[in-house]
Amino acid sequence: RAIAKARKNIILASTYDFIWQNVRLSPIMEYVRISFGGTIAVDHGKILAAIEANDPILAEEMMTAHINSLINDVNKYWQEKRHG
Repeated sequence: RAIAKARKNIILASTYDFIWQNVRLSPIMEYVRISFGGTIAVDHGKILAAIEANDPILAEEMMTAHINSLINDVNKYWQEKRHG
């Protein structure tokens, strides 16, 4: 949230708010990330390091990798739910 606010990225801030401030969605996302190998803290650290290094291209790459990782973990979750 702090990164989104600092970068004045309303889409990122809104996405963060939607996921982490939704009482039902937040625990589900935490479960999905833990169960399927997500690395939230590591991903966020890489994004922050790129921002601190003043490297917007790397920051964008790290954010894209993070989002793709989230998508992959959610897909794995749904795959498991479908095939039990």
